[in-house]
Parts: sequence; C-alpha cells; structure tokens
Amino acid sequence: MPTHRTPDGTPHEYADDRPPPARGEPPEHARFAAYLEALARVPAAEETSLVRRVLTDEDATMARSAVVRHLDRTATEFPRATVADDESWQAWTKVMKEAVEEAVGEDAFLTTRLSEWTLLRALTAPSGPRARTPPTAAPVTATVAALGTASDWLQRRLVEAVDASPQALAFLAEHGRTKKVRAAAANRVR
Repeated sequence: MPTHRTPDGTPHEYADDRPPPARGEPPEHARFAAYLEALARVPAAEETSLVRRVLTDEDATMARSAVVRHLDRTATEFPRATVADDESWQAWTKVMKEAVEEAVGEDAFLTTRLSEWTLLRALTAPSGPRARTPPTAAPVTATVAALGTASDWLQRRLVEAVDASPQALAFLAEHGRTKKVRAAAANRVR
C-alpha cells in the first residue's frame, strides 16, 4: 500500500492513491478506513499476512476493530451449502487464529469471535436446493449446550437468524443471557 504523510508529517499507508485525510480527521480513523478497504480486497493468499500487519498497528483497539469487522464480513459471506464449504470454513478459521496468535499472542476477543461464528454456523441450517443434510440431533444438542456461555453477540445473532435451530431457540428462550434474547427466542419457538 502507498504511504502518504499527513499535514503533521506522520506517515500512513492507504489501500489506494487517495490523498491523506482532512486535517480534522484523526489519523487512526484514516488508518481504520484504509485497513477495512484493504481487507475487503485482499487476495486469499495474502489475507493472513495483512491481518498480522493490521494487528501490529500502534492503536491496538482500532486494529482489533478492523480485524473483527473483516472476520464478521468474511464469515457472513462464506459459503455453507456443502461439506466442502464446511471444510474450507474450518481451514480458514484455523489460519485466522494462527495469524492472530502470531501477531498479538492470545487474543480472547478475536479467537472467541471466530469460535462463535463456527457455533453459529453449526446451529443454523443453510437453505436452498444444494443445502447439506442437517446435522444429527446429538451434535446439535452438544452444540446447544455451549450457548450457555456464549456472548450476548452470538445469542442475539442466533435469535435473529432465519434458519436457527429450533433446539437452540428453545434453549435461549429458557437460558438466554438477556431478557431481550429470552423474549425473542420464545416468540420464535411459538
């Protein structure tokens, strides 16, 4: 990525040849936008390298936010119709966890988010003519039990998922962490 200097002389990298940000924009905002743009366009072969580089930014909170947005965007768009898609997903999450650990060591937030995306995928059934066979009841039951310690983010996301497992919704109707999740899950179960 090209490097530009802001009016105060600070170098910053941008995903394209845009001019530096306006004087009033904090440099970390410009870097955040540039990181999001670069992560959205990065070829698969360079993705882990870019994730590691972003995570070494001096503003750790901003860097984590950019990476979690990338993880969320990728997870949302990741195909899930076939067993091969599931295998690709497992390989991608493994590589992403390794990239995070190489860059910043153990980062509970980012690795938990990846794990929760995997749990969400397990508790929702893809739709469409090529949809894979729904999982058997035993793995779903074990996976539903993991919802007891899941984050509010995952519980809300699952309640909002059109294709959420009825067992998961029933569990959340009884044991959801927040009143809003319990009420929404109960409405979906009815």
